[in-house]
Amino acid sequence: MNLARIIPVMALFAILLLPGCIGQAQDGGEQAGGLIKTNFSVVVYHGIGCPHCSNVINLLNDLEKTYDFSMEIREIRYDPQNMKAFEAEYARFGADISNGGIPTLIINGNVMVVGELGRGALTRAIEIGDSGRCPAGAYTGRQFTDMINSINETQEMCEASEMNLADNVNKTETMNGGGIPLMVLIPAAVADSINPCTMAVMAMLLAITLQKEGKKKVLMSGIIFSSVIFICYILMGMGIMKAMGDIGVQKYFFYVMMAITALITALEIKSFFFYEPGMGAIEMPMFLRPKLHMVMNMATSLPMVALVAVFCSLFLLPCSSGPYLMVLSMLSLTSIWTAEFFKAMAYLVIYNIIFVLPLFAITLIVAFGIKDPAEILSLKDKYVREMHLVTGIIMLALTIMLAAFVFQGSWFN
Repeated sequence: MNLARIIPVMALFAILLLPGCIGQAQDGGEQAGGLIKTNFSVVVYHGIGCPHCSNVINLLNDLEKTYDFSMEIREIRYDPQNMKAFEAEYARFGADISNGGIPTLIINGNVMVVGELGRGALTRAIEIGDSGRCPAGAYTGRQFTDMINSINETQEMCEASEMNLADNVNKTETMNGGGIPLMVLIPAAVADSINPCTMAVMAMLLAITLQKEGKKKVLMSGIIFSSVIFICYILMGMGIMKAMGDIGVQKYFFYVMMAITALITALEIKSFFFYEPGMGAIEMPMFLRPKLHMVMNMATSLPMVALVAVFCSLFLLPCSSGPYLMVLSMLSLTSIWTAEFFKAMAYLVIYNIIFVLPLFAITLIVAFGIKDPAEILSLKDKYVREMHLVTGIIMLALTIMLAAFVFQGSWFN
């Protein structure tokens, strides 16, 4: 065999075949070592506190490790602009938004899916949707899953059936519905009600009433004072809820509230070990106390008691704003004059009834001669550390609940 002739021929074949082999190797490496490129796109409308939304977003984040596609996350409970876009999408697809929910997915701009999708359905949607063949229209999560799995390889078009949301279990209501659990509402109200400031103010009022008017006016003065405080707190709560809803800052307000509740928790527990009257123990500042006493001395008649109560409500709010603002931020997720709004109002009433119960209790104790105001103040001073400790423990639990509420809602996706 003449090697001098064979070697040049083999070299020629190598030169001709090598570029093609290299190109194939490079293409294969890009596919294996990188992401599978697609034309798939999805917009996910979700809301804070929606577990189905979290599942879908986490699944899409995981699929992004395999597929290269476009994903946009839009939170609607706290962002008015996103809510408007959400409503526009339902109008575009001719779907009844009152029967809708979250998550709502807009796939490739021509498919709307209401409800949670599993890995198989999303993977199939990426692969089929990338071909541009199908689907189109509006579906529930279950309808979309059944339809996407039934499409064959040659099907060009598919028709969307009418959405039936009655069996669409894997979705959450669009708005929170004032959906704060009672297990959060009631402890927050209790923590608010046992504030030493509240008890001191009430005892001070009754002491002044006893001194100037005698026992005959104590009961009525206490009832009027407590009732006006109740009404003022309701009105201030409604105003705060409305303000947060109008300017759409609930999301950021939750961040602030997490920091505030954590700080209040630390100060309350610290006060058990190192008590210091005033702001160091989440109490009325010392420089305001003489002014408050001067105002209380003006309560010489029942109308003046009501007026003083209005003024005192402004003094009391800073002492107890932590739990109240936390609850208001959760209740602010409702649209006005809806069923959810009235549910939130009912919760607001329950909260404030619990808040003023100690005021009514102190009124009855003094009015019926069980104890005089000086004894109540003495008991408050004796157990002030324990009161701060109980409040701190409750606030710690509320802070953990609030953090769980925030992180469950996929704010950080």
